[in-house]
Amino acid sequence: MTVPSGKTAFVDPPLTPGRYVVVRELGRGGMGVVYQARDTLQDRHVALKVFPLDLDSGGGTELTANSMQRLQRFRREATFAGLVHPNIIRIYDFGMWKHEGRTSFAIVQEMVQGTSLSDVLLGERASDSSTRSASRARLLRDFLRVCEGMAYAHEAKVVHRDLKPANILLVPDYTRARVLDFGLAKWLGRPDLPVGDPASQEDPYLSMEGAVMGTPLYMAPEQAAGALERIDVRADVWSLGVVLYEILTHELPFSGDSTAQVLSKLVSEIAPPPNEVLGRLPEKRRFADPVPKALEGIVGRCLRRVPAERYSGARALLEDLESYLSSPRGALDLLPPSGRRRYAPGELIAREGGPSTTMFVLERGHGVVVIEKTGWAQKCTEGFFGEAALLKPGQPRTATLRAGDEGCELIEVADEAALLRLLHDSPLIGVQAIRELHERRVVAEEYYVKRIEELEGGGGSKA
Repeated sequence: MTVPSGKTAFVDPPLTPGRYVVVRELGRGGMGVVYQARDTLQDRHVALKVFPLDLDSGGGTELTANSMQRLQRFRREATFAGLVHPNIIRIYDFGMWKHEGRTSFAIVQEMVQGTSLSDVLLGERASDSSTRSASRARLLRDFLRVCEGMAYAHEAKVVHRDLKPANILLVPDYTRARVLDFGLAKWLGRPDLPVGDPASQEDPYLSMEGAVMGTPLYMAPEQAAGALERIDVRADVWSLGVVLYEILTHELPFSGDSTAQVLSKLVSEIAPPPNEVLGRLPEKRRFADPVPKALEGIVGRCLRRVPAERYSGARALLEDLESYLSSPRGALDLLPPSGRRRYAPGELIAREGGPSTTMFVLERGHGVVVIEKTGWAQKCTEGFFGEAALLKPGQPRTATLRAGDEGCELIEVADEAALLRLLHDSPLIGVQAIRELHERRVVAEEYYVKRIEELEGGGGSKA
């Protein structure tokens, strides 16, 4: 309730006295302190997010206006305790908490050890181009898990409104990722909760509360315009697109020296394609290979200025991205760049009789497959070679492969572990490779039959 003095009384119920025992402090910031605590009732470790309450000087239970504004964000986050998904940090409990003689508002949530995506990206920016390219596949798999969590939230009619790398935790377990901080989230179809006054207008990395809510670098144009009534799950799709953009390029589609500059670009400019941005970077900040065209298309659809032209929600984005990544093309696009090699015209790639330890995929140019014992040859402009490595690594190769007249570029999968990873990412690769192996053998057998008929018709068998 609001009292005439302008201060606000708080009536939140207390946490069960003695249930949560502080183990150690994990960190602190402008919004409060985070502790590791033990839940004595459930016998588990939890994270205790604590916001110390700034009471008025009268010694009562009324909060100053500043404290109440910040408390609203904590309360907002607590209302999403009903969201239960492996890729969303779970809230177990919330309420007033007394510790060392001080009263605070606390949220009890799942205790997870991990690293924020923002810290991971910061570390990778200092790595070399090959390492950055190789990490794409791993981070894209993590991003899928983020989309799974947000698909669940969207289907529960929740829009996050502040998705960004700092609110994504990467964890070393099978779930791989968690979405954090629903402090600006909203239940669609319900009255919104009030939040406080705007934060600094000069720091584009701050979340702004009020008419424009979210983080400018990641918010959708309709958020930047303050059109709160137009914000739905497609605003989150935009933010997910910006996160994906950053994973692929380590750059942002819009940036600036101030919040005002970023907001101006958001409402007036179109996001440049990822490869266009990569092409303008100095050599030391580039990736070893470009962003695959299919991924550029997915990012582009997320970042359409008109919400109706974006994916309808995180589920649609997830399905499109998952379909690409599990396809043979997607799995091959994301192989480490060290596995790509250019061969000169006529250069030997693999010798008949040698061990089948490497599978090849023709990317550009053409190759020539030759069975030297019979003289059979076939020109190929696409497809798989050395497929036997999938079936029984190490068995003798049945044909020789050379580069064609103009040379060729191949993807090489050169060890059993890499082959297994490729098959895990895209089982269809195995099906496609074995089908091509079968078709090539059928053609070779037809050649043998024809040669035998020619020999027999020209003077009998040579046997």
